[in-house]
Amino acid sequence: MTTTTLAQQIGDFVTNVTTAMGVTPEVAVTETPDGIRVDVNGNLWCGANAGRNLGYSGVTAWSPEGRLLGRIRLPETCANLAFGGPKRNRLFMTAAQSLYAVYMNTQGASPG
Repeated sequence: MTTTTLAQQIGDFVTNVTTAMGVTPEVAVTETPDGIRVDVNGNLWCGANAGRNLGYSGVTAWSPEGRLLGRIRLPETCANLAFGGPKRNRLFMTAAQSLYAVYMNTQGASPG
């Protein structure tokens, strides 16, 4: 099984290439990242599509060092995500048939 680097996933936007996707020690499920966002701490939030592997689709959070910090499990694939709200502390997750939102203990990085 091959792993994918963050640089391969998001192109020239990453200067520190870190292996982060593929088989993780936690589970042997390959997830395909889709929409991505960064928070104020430099953590990468990725929409995750685990295909037919139930319980692993949703959102994964990765540290700048490439360590899996956690996941938000959704009953369907998360196609895109965005931090929003007046404090940018609400994570909106779009899926195949639904829109999910959850308040976070972090904020999305501001544009610019």
